[in-house]
Amino acid sequence: MADIDYRADQGTITPAFFIGMGGVGSRIVDRIAARAASLPNWESQLRPLTSFISIDTNDLDQDTLQAIPRGNRINIAAFDKQRVVEYLRRSNDPQTAQWLPSTYTPREGVKPGAGQIRIESRLGFFFHSPTIRQRLQDLVNQALTPGVTWRKQGKFNVYLFCTLAGGTGSGSFLSLAYLIDDVIRRTHWQPRVIANLLLSTLMTDKVGPELHANIHANTYAALKELENLAKLDYTQIKQSGRTSEPFQYYRNESSRETLSVSSRPFFVSFILDRPPHVGTRDPERVIADAAFLQVFTPIINELAGEYDNYEQHLESLTRFPGNLGEVGEGYTKNFGTFGAVALVLPGHDLLEYCALRFAAQALRAQITFGVDEAEVAGDARARALVKLAVDYNSPRFQQMSDEGREELINASFIASVRELARQDANEGLLDGYWYRLVETVDRGAVTGTSEKGEEIRAETLMQ
Repeated sequence: MADIDYRADQGTITPAFFIGMGGVGSRIVDRIAARAASLPNWESQLRPLTSFISIDTNDLDQDTLQAIPRGNRINIAAFDKQRVVEYLRRSNDPQTAQWLPSTYTPREGVKPGAGQIRIESRLGFFFHSPTIRQRLQDLVNQALTPGVTWRKQGKFNVYLFCTLAGGTGSGSFLSLAYLIDDVIRRTHWQPRVIANLLLSTLMTDKVGPELHANIHANTYAALKELENLAKLDYTQIKQSGRTSEPFQYYRNESSRETLSVSSRPFFVSFILDRPPHVGTRDPERVIADAAFLQVFTPIINELAGEYDNYEQHLESLTRFPGNLGEVGEGYTKNFGTFGAVALVLPGHDLLEYCALRFAAQALRAQITFGVDEAEVAGDARARALVKLAVDYNSPRFQQMSDEGREELINASFIASVRELARQDANEGLLDGYWYRLVETVDRGAVTGTSEKGEEIRAETLMQ
């Protein structure tokens, strides 16, 4: 595709970030990045408006990434958590009061990964949030550089990918959502943060059975937090007096200011599970490819309209049916799911098949002189070759020794060539390929004439 001269129209490409949190999310984004690089207008148009980012607690996993630039791989685990927590508690930092429990004791030393512990990811994100914010700000500024005429004005899309089963994504996906939202809003653009959240049911074959309870608990806790914050955008919640929620998604190094949020973290959250009728063994690749098709094909134009229409259906919480209609506050509607089906034309396989068929036909026609029955009726040459052809399927041929078969095939080949030469001579084609071939091999090519007018021939190939 890279050789096709294609360019999108002016003002049609929306700036976009793809952020993977944790090993699973980062690998999904890495695959999307690799596929995007093959798009025909990647270098000319998409690269300046698109960034691929990995945020992880495991630098070993990040080292295996291929397409996400190294400068966009942010590690949030490279520090001594015990010492940091001791300092935060001694200083009575109010920015940690809402989310850092007094009973929590971090693992000793600098550990790769979050160990499926959500609070360790939250702590790592909080500690590194100034660095994360600066990197995100730099990338946003690059995407909004003046003079890019094909950039669509107004919205800025952010696609977040992570699993809720482990520690990294489950512990920090909400903090990241509010942080990138804040960074983009300060540029006076409208962020549209879209979550792609993998449930623990997709991870049960990746971890041992003894850890299944842990990953299901992480997922449940993450979804409860997401539901709690998503309700902030609903009228009946605001009318009840809850207009904001304390949520420290960023560490302010210059003050002890605490933060709160007053809106939902995501425009829409796609909850990704394993379809019961599909035995998907590699959900990372499936989700990455489906997301790529959603974003980098004309499908995105249809989705954009659906997203805008979708908002009008989110004004009230959904209720239980029947007699349970008045139980509780209700549930948010900012959730969805997606999939993709592709009809793939096996172009390379078809090309290889055609090449093999052509080669086989060439061998039959030019080496073994095999002909199709349809060609025999109206072609004198074909009728003559059929009489001389070896019947490879005959019992007599199959019972011969290897040496006998080779002699028979060789004799048939020579007889076929000589018959074709005779046909050339009958038709006056003394310059014909077969006539000249037999003449060179059997009699020698004519090199001149003698004083008596006789042909002088070169040594034959037989000699």
